[in-house]
Amino acid sequence: MVMKERCSICCWLPILWFLYTIEALPLLLYLIIIAGFYEVRVRNKKVTKWSLIAYFHIVGLSWLLAMLPQEVWFVVMIAVVNDAAALFGGKYCNFTAFMRWHIFPMSPNKTLGGFIYGVAAGSAIGFYLVELFNFPHGYKLMIIPLCLASVIGDLIESKFKRVNKIKDSGEGLFTEKLLYGHGGIYCRFDALAFTCHVWAILTFILI
Repeated sequence: MVMKERCSICCWLPILWFLYTIEALPLLLYLIIIAGFYEVRVRNKKVTKWSLIAYFHIVGLSWLLAMLPQEVWFVVMIAVVNDAAALFGGKYCNFTAFMRWHIFPMSPNKTLGGFIYGVAAGSAIGFYLVELFNFPHGYKLMIIPLCLASVIGDLIESKFKRVNKIKDSGEGLFTEKLLYGHGGIYCRFDALAFTCHVWAILTFILI
């Protein structure tokens, strides 16, 4: 049942593609950002250095509104596929003790195998989209750094959740019901803010 619930994320792909074709994808994602800002900042009344991550989200994810629709698809898919493949691979495909090493103290459930699967899948979708959208060569140089940025962003979120005793980023929000089995839509995008910051820096340097 859990795997069936997680696979339900595929139902969103046609919707995302439709929004991309009418150039409305950034707007949808920004609505998710606002929901996440509410979840992180407003619901947690006490301001701490970790609750300030809500403002980090707003600034980082605001870059989505400056991207072309193809760039939004590129950055979002790298982050989401990286995260999903790391979760699936780390849970079901760690066939050796080496791959089951827990290498991130701030997120003890994450394994070396999951990290490898995530970066591999994120890189694969990144290279595919570069060819699909006929991006300049500089975008290929972005792919691995964006995958790593997604991992770092996810680790920051993991630490934040533990400090603030939050299980899922969508906990208690309507968005949790929109992506059942994944902790809510926002939980699938909680690593995206850091990825967007890195995209902006790399775009300035490489493009």
